[in-house]
Amino acid sequence: MNGHRKATPRQLFMFQYALLFSKPVPTKASSRKISVIQAPKYSYKNHVALSQIGLTRFLQDDVNNLQFAIKVYKKNQAGQASKTNSGTGEMFVIQAATTQIRDHWIDKIE
Repeated sequence: MNGHRKATPRQLFMFQYALLFSKPVPTKASSRKISVIQAPKYSYKNHVALSQIGLTRFLQDDVNNLQFAIKVYKKNQAGQASKTNSGTGEMFVIQAATTQIRDHWIDKIE
């Protein structure tokens, strides 16, 4: 086994100091005849401090490429993210719905 996990779609929320990973919770169909609009629900899965994230842009010929990657660096013994060792950390591929959303996320992460 190569240590890679199967890609699982997640909903990401970026706050001032953290990136939250969540999983959409399916809504149950209402048994009533009246249509009720329900707010989406999410199940918390993980979070990462923005100070621990490095950004990787995918340089491909495809202008419509909606993906970029973030690398989460491990904390050192002092509790700080060490970005000096490129071999440590976990990589996540992020896919945006549009190029504008992708560019906005990249600008905020940088």
